[in-house]
Amino acid sequence: QEHGRHREYFYYIDHNGFLFLDDVKIKNFTNRFRETQFLSFFFRMLRRNESDRHRDTFPYVSHCGIERNYLRCDHVPIVFQHLRDE
Repeated sequence: QEHGRHREYFYYIDHNGFLFLDDVKIKNFTNRFRETQFLSFFFRMLRRNESDRHRDTFPYVSHCGIERNYLRCDHVPIVFQHLRDE
């Protein structure tokens, strides 16, 4: 979807921390995003959605150039990819 000069994508994080395109009907282990670089960048850029666009349904957004990646989730969008034993 495009809005002005921005492309918009919509994502969902389930209770296991898996990231999916929001419009995927059946969300399971096989169709989640798995690419480490993409996930690291996506979560590093994640912020609260301060704009008026989609804020009620998608309270978080990850900016990537001209893309606006809107996010909704079961609880909070905190996902641990590594745990250190220190």
